[in-house]
Amino acid sequence: MRVARRKVVLAAVLVVVIMLVFSLLAFSSVSKRFIFSKELAVREVADSFDNPYEPNYNFTDSSNYVGNLFFRMERDFYNNSENKVYIDIQHVRTTELDSIVFLFKSPNLASVFLDTNYPLGVTYVFSRSFDTFTIEATNLGGLGVIGGTAEAGNIFFNFVLKSGPSHSNSLLFSAELSMHYMTPLQLTSMKASISLNTNIPSYVN
Repeated sequence: MRVARRKVVLAAVLVVVIMLVFSLLAFSSVSKRFIFSKELAVREVADSFDNPYEPNYNFTDSSNYVGNLFFRMERDFYNNSENKVYIDIQHVRTTELDSIVFLFKSPNLASVFLDTNYPLGVTYVFSRSFDTFTIEATNLGGLGVIGGTAEAGNIFFNFVLKSGPSHSNSLLFSAELSMHYMTPLQLTSMKASISLNTNIPSYVN
């Protein structure tokens, strides 16, 4: 009799534990509070080596293409103290972007700001520490499928870099991307880290 009661109690405890585990997994998936994290492999596309102002980076998951980031910087010929930076991010439609942290660092930067308010609905947090400007973009869910092809979508950002009094033209740019596969249980966050050392274009009369 006691053995039977113990089995019933153990079975009830097991059911409760299973329900709790599934509830936690469901909550983690819905709230996007990921349990696991993995780093994506990042490499610069060979075709972009010739132009330091237009590098292109692919990121892959176990050799499977996940997306890419294209960076382009050019001088604003109508304003000698400003440079335009265009960042185009493409990713496969089975993934969704969660957040991106952009960093611009140069002794010759007075300010960094968005040229337009596109994409709409994105939440931005701007911060500055000496010569380092950080912009965090969140609330990106569903925006990455704008444009592109049937297999991939694009999201792009236009920044303006306003030069300061320094004569140094060195620039460090980095982007930290966080995304996930759109599966019933979204437990794993995928990270892609891109870093670029380049120079701010000089004005030529």
